[in-house]
Amino acid sequence: MSLRRLSRPTSVARARSSSEACFRARCVVSCSAVCAAALFVLPSDAAGEPPAAEVEVPEPEGARAGDPVTLGTVLQTAVRRSPALELARIDVDIADARALEATGIDDWLVSATAEWRSTRMEPVEGDFVQTTESDVVDIDLGLARELPSGGTFSLIGGSSFSQTTSAIQDPEEGVFETESEAVRASILARLDQPLLGGRGRAAARADVRRAEADLTAAELEMRADASEIVRDIIQAYWELGYARSNLAIRQSSLELARERRRITDAGVEEGAVAPSELLAVDQVIATREEEVEAARLTVTQRALDLRRLAGMPVGPRDIDIVVGAPVAVRERELPLEELLTEAHAHSPEIAALRARGEGAEIDVEFTENGLLPRLDASVSFGPAGASGSVSDTAQQIARLEGYEVGASLTYEHALGRSAARGAHAAARGGLAQATIGIAEAQLQVSAAMVEAVRSAETAYQRMEASARAIEFAEQNIEAEEARFELGRATNFDVLERQDEFMEAELRHARAGVDYLAALAQVETLTGEVL
Repeated sequence: MSLRRLSRPTSVARARSSSEACFRARCVVSCSAVCAAALFVLPSDAAGEPPAAEVEVPEPEGARAGDPVTLGTVLQTAVRRSPALELARIDVDIADARALEATGIDDWLVSATAEWRSTRMEPVEGDFVQTTESDVVDIDLGLARELPSGGTFSLIGGSSFSQTTSAIQDPEEGVFETESEAVRASILARLDQPLLGGRGRAAARADVRRAEADLTAAELEMRADASEIVRDIIQAYWELGYARSNLAIRQSSLELARERRRITDAGVEEGAVAPSELLAVDQVIATREEEVEAARLTVTQRALDLRRLAGMPVGPRDIDIVVGAPVAVRERELPLEELLTEAHAHSPEIAALRARGEGAEIDVEFTENGLLPRLDASVSFGPAGASGSVSDTAQQIARLEGYEVGASLTYEHALGRSAARGAHAAARGGLAQATIGIAEAQLQVSAAMVEAVRSAETAYQRMEASARAIEFAEQNIEAEEARFELGRATNFDVLERQDEFMEAELRHARAGVDYLAALAQVETLTGEVL
């Protein structure tokens, strides 16, 4: 990430008679990535660089809660504790688990079945030969795997042991029984393959491809969420800096009003100033005291906002946050056309929508295949044997003395194909929605980039203009005080010039924070913020 520095001297020292109340109100301006501001800071006096306009955050009285916290520290805390980031990581883990689940289609499936049957019945008169007792044990073993073509290859081993007692009725000799034992076994290789519907990778691996697309989309969405969270934390950090600057400026303004009260008191005692002049000062002091308390509350609110975003603890001793040392940066060039191209190419949000669109294309391919009728072929072949003992049967199989072969064709077609046509139409609608969503996201990114660039440029111009306004406001204060000493102005006039000076300082601080926020938005859109 490239960092440039925006720096221009803007601190204004205001000399006052007697106690000379000095205060500075400067807002730190960091480079866009302000996320990187906590990690790398270029020296402000780099050779060949233009002079920098540094602006810093003054420390308000009574607001210090400990050592300053840098932006890098806040971001590192967010990586570990931010609930939003943790939820995004969980989404990726879930998508990864579903992708793993989908690849189960490539696993070998082992099956085993054992069955025992026993039959006992009395002989029926009139039947010449009939089975009265039967004990059968069947054992089947299978190993199967689905193929990328949509078919299934399987190895099937089966054996059957039977022990039978039969009753034979002879009209001359009567009924007598015979016993027999038989062992049958076979080992078959079988291939089941769709020839129309269900054939090919588009149908057979649709779930795997869809899960992979969902995983890619989840990872990109996590990156997009992380970019937005980092951006929000950066902006919240500098909003807190502005709130503290606002408080410090208003506290300094209050001290100026109190100093004005002391000077006016001295003038009244000497008879040089009318007592009524104290009323205007007292009114302004009361107003500024109210503004200080409101600004103090705003500092707490911005600190709580930052803690919430970063997942930092909140408690009786974990409320206010002191922002880190100021980081000066130079004005950054923002070529809009290049930034738009970069945003469209690297925006994680657009990339995530494209991944979702790939999933929609997979659905279209799958449902299009579903429009075809089913024509499934099956062939099997393998050695077989049968005898009265296990050893003889095994020898027959080993010597290939017997075999079993089979083939079949199965045709299936739904008249009307309502389900298939409906599913295909829904999939095409989903793809159209995805395409529109990508186009809409590109428009939104373009609009957001244009707005961010224009905001950054305007904020920088506001900083320059407000810096000049601060200088002029200081001169106006000095001129108004001189007029007051000559009796040509009132305390109200002097205090009004002070208000103008305070507002100029606040506008300067606000412009600096707006500049930082705009740069953070630019890098969020281009994906550089991470």
